[in-house]
Amino acid sequence: MTIEFAIELTLLLKPPTIINLPMSCEIPENVETESLLYTVSVTDPTNDSVTCTLVAASSIYFLQSGSTQFETEIYVRGNQDFVYDTQKQYTIDLVCKDLRRSDSSYFYVYLLRNMPPSFTNLQAKTTVSAQAVVAGQDIYTITSVDPESYNVQYTMTSSSATPPFTINQNTGAISLSRSIETELEIGYELFISLSDGRNTVASRTLSVRIIDINHPPKFLNPIQTEVVLEGISIGSSIFQPSITDEDLSDVHTFLVSYSPPEGAVYFGVDMSSGLITSLVDIDYETIPYKTFLLTITGSDSLMVDTTNITLNIQNVNEPPKFTKKNYAFSATENSGGTVLQNPYYQFTEEDGDSVKFSIDCGTETGLLDIDSSTGFLSYSIDYDLDVVGTASQLICQVHITDNEYTDTAFLNITILDENDNAPVFQQNEYTFFVTSISSVGTDIGNVEATDKDIGVYGNIIYHLAQEDINSGLFSVSVDGFISSKQSLENIIPGTIFNLTVYAVDSGGNEHTTLVYIVIPDTEIATNNYRDIIYYKTFFSFSPNMAWFVPLMMVLMITACVVLHTIYKGYCTCSKTEKKQKKKYPKYRKRKTAIEM
Repeated sequence: MTIEFAIELTLLLKPPTIINLPMSCEIPENVETESLLYTVSVTDPTNDSVTCTLVAASSIYFLQSGSTQFETEIYVRGNQDFVYDTQKQYTIDLVCKDLRRSDSSYFYVYLLRNMPPSFTNLQAKTTVSAQAVVAGQDIYTITSVDPESYNVQYTMTSSSATPPFTINQNTGAISLSRSIETELEIGYELFISLSDGRNTVASRTLSVRIIDINHPPKFLNPIQTEVVLEGISIGSSIFQPSITDEDLSDVHTFLVSYSPPEGAVYFGVDMSSGLITSLVDIDYETIPYKTFLLTITGSDSLMVDTTNITLNIQNVNEPPKFTKKNYAFSATENSGGTVLQNPYYQFTEEDGDSVKFSIDCGTETGLLDIDSSTGFLSYSIDYDLDVVGTASQLICQVHITDNEYTDTAFLNITILDENDNAPVFQQNEYTFFVTSISSVGTDIGNVEATDKDIGVYGNIIYHLAQEDINSGLFSVSVDGFISSKQSLENIIPGTIFNLTVYAVDSGGNEHTTLVYIVIPDTEIATNNYRDIIYYKTFFSFSPNMAWFVPLMMVLMITACVVLHTIYKGYCTCSKTEKKQKKKYPKYRKRKTAIEM
C-alpha cells in the first residue's frame, strides 16, 4: 500500500509537459487574413484538463483550443501591418496548466520581407487617331509581375489637368474617356504607378501621341462693328466676314443668331458664304431697334468658330419728340427751392443727342424753375396758397430741344394747401360772469380764434380739455360759445372756475386759452331774481371775513392780556408803599412833605 501511494503521489506532483516547443515559423509581412501558425501538444500524467494561455496579452496573436483535449492552436490576426524593417521577429510566451502544476515554453515568429512588383512593358510610346478611336476604346494595357503573386493595383496621373484617358486599376487597361475628334492637343504624358498593397513602384511613363487632328476654322475678326446707313435697299450686301482653316479641303457652313431676335426680319446671312445682306429697305424711323448683334458661326462639320458682328443703323438728325404729350400731378405748397414730383417725361431722341428742358406757364411763369438737363420742377419762391391771389393750379408748356429741333408737352399742376398755420386765440385768457340762478344752457361768453390758413384748414372747432375737472359744469360749442351744463344754484357765490379751451383746425393744429368763470352774489326780491351784479365791499366778501374775524379775536385777546398785566403791576406797588410807611415814619413825613 505504501508503494502504490508513493507512485500515485509522484504522478499527482508531476506537471503537464509541452512536448513540441520551442518551435518557430515564418509569415509574410503583409499577411492579410487570420492564419493558423502552429499547434501546441501537451501531455499530462493524470489526464487532467490542461489549459494553455499567453503569458502576456497580445493584439496580434491569440490561442484557440485544438481538435483534441491536449492541443492548442496559435493564430495570427489579419491585417496587422507588419513592417519588416521595424521588427523582424516576435516571441510568443505560453503557459499550460492542469489543476495543480504548469509548464511553459516559447514560439518564435519570423517575418518574410515583401518583394515589390515590377512593370513588364513600361516605359513605352503609343499613338491614337483623333478620328478613328471612340470613347471607351482601349488604347494600351499595362502588364506587371509580383514575386508573391499578390493582386496589384494601377493608378495614373497625367501632365494634363484633364486628360481624355482612364485606367482600369485592376487590369491596367488604358481607354479613351471621351471623344477627341475635336481636340487640338497633340500628345499626353501618362504616369503609371504600381502597388501590391505593401510596396508602391515608382511611376513609369506612357507617351501618347495624337494623330489625325482636325484644325478648327477661325474668323479673322472675332468682334466687328459695321454702320448701316438708312436708305439701303432690299438685297444689298452689307458685310462679308472672313474665315480661315488649316485644313484646306474643309467645306464651311454658316449659321446666325440675332439679338434682338427681330434682326432676322431685316438682315440675312448666306449659309455657304456668310455674306450679310438686307432683307428689307432700311428705314430708320420704322425699325424699332437701332443696333443688332449678329452672332455668326462657321463650321467644318466637326469644329466651329464664331464672330460677333454689331450692325448700327445710322440716321440723319431727327428732332426730339415727346411720346406722351400731357402730364398732370399735384404738389403741396412749400418753400422756394423745393423740388416737385418727377413728371416722368416720356420722349425719344433717336440720335442720342443731349436735350434741354424749358417751361412756359404764361402769367405764372415766375413761380416755377425747371432743371434744363432733367426737367425737374421746383418752386422759385415760397409758394403759399394762404396769400390771397396765389394760383392753386398751373397750366404750363414744357419744351424739349436738341438745339436744332424742339417739341412741346403740356403740364397741369394742382397745388395743394398745406396746414402750415395753427389757430390763435385773440386773447390769452377770458373772464366771464354768470349768476348761480342762471338756467342750464345759458350762454356765458364767447371765445374766438383765427387761423391764417385759407380753405378747409382755416375751419376751427372748440372743445374743453378732457382732464378739466370743471368740464362737467360747462361746455363749449364748436363755434366757441361757453354755456352751463348743470344748475349752478349750489355753487357758493364768489367761486371762480378755471377752464382750458382748445381751438383745433381740420388739420389737427391747435391752440389753448384759459377761461375764468366767476359766480357773483345776486339779490332776491319777492322771489324774483334780478340779474344785477353787485360788487362786494371788503366786509361783504366772505373770503375776507374768513381771515379778518380770527385776526380781530387774536388782537382783542392780546389787548386784554396787556391791560391785565398793567393793572396787576399797579396793585403790587400800592401794597409795598403802605408797609414802608408803617416801618419808617420819617420816611412817611418826608413823603408827606414831598407830596405837599
